[in-house]
Amino acid sequence: MNICKSICAAFLLSVVSVGQVFAQGYPRISTNGNEHWYYVKYLRSNNVLEEKGNNVNCRTAVPQVMSSDKQLWKVVADEGFATNKKYKLISKSGRTLYVNGTNPYSSRFMSATNATDITSFHIFQSMNNSFGTASFELAPDSTNSHAMNQVGEIRAGQEIGLWDKGDINNVLTFVSKDEMVFPYYLPTTSTAANPVYYYIQFQTGNWLLSAKGEKATCQTASLHTGNPDDMLWRVSETDGKYSFRKQEWKDSLYQRFIRQRYTDSQREGYALYDG
Repeated sequence: MNICKSICAAFLLSVVSVGQVFAQGYPRISTNGNEHWYYVKYLRSNNVLEEKGNNVNCRTAVPQVMSSDKQLWKVVADEGFATNKKYKLISKSGRTLYVNGTNPYSSRFMSATNATDITSFHIFQSMNNSFGTASFELAPDSTNSHAMNQVGEIRAGQEIGLWDKGDINNVLTFVSKDEMVFPYYLPTTSTAANPVYYYIQFQTGNWLLSAKGEKATCQTASLHTGNPDDMLWRVSETDGKYSFRKQEWKDSLYQRFIRQRYTDSQREGYALYDG
């Protein structure tokens, strides 16, 4: 039985790869009290920019749902924006992106709480048209020859440096934290000794299944605005039928679960029952 088809949902581990989605246009500029958070995604690899700590080289990484503070960035106007049209990128951990020089062979992007190197960048439409219109590059100066680049192999864990503008490894886009699209696959069934927890994401709207209390109808919710504990589920299987149990931090992980077998993918509501 294909459980994905039965409930028209995606099962997500807290660390998963993320499918490609294009942010339309340039990222919105954040101001005090009005912040907009983005994944900086390299379009050739679908990996994202991740900061690794204070004055440590940034790396490419598989996008993560739960550990996103080092992968989410806001774009703010540089102090001289009126004349230079440059931006700063600040991670949700509070560190500013910088590059420690302009040499394409040795310069690396890092992040710091108090960055002192090159911290302001142009964001501009890429000359490489391999990925469509919402394809950008980021450079200390767009009039020069080099832009941010995934160094070496196209995989997670690579350093971020500079290389020739228009290189396919430069091309990136800014994806809002609420617009990420996740792939679906069959979940691993849990046992008492080996529980595995998932988010259940509906493919229309990208909302997550969320518990709402004892015998209350479940609802959809956003991971970034709702309670993550209400959205984590473990899957059990008996004779080809599946049950879903919400994560509980109290006496028993089996305290609540969904008994219904979801054979109708158009069902509008799901009820939560006592175990």
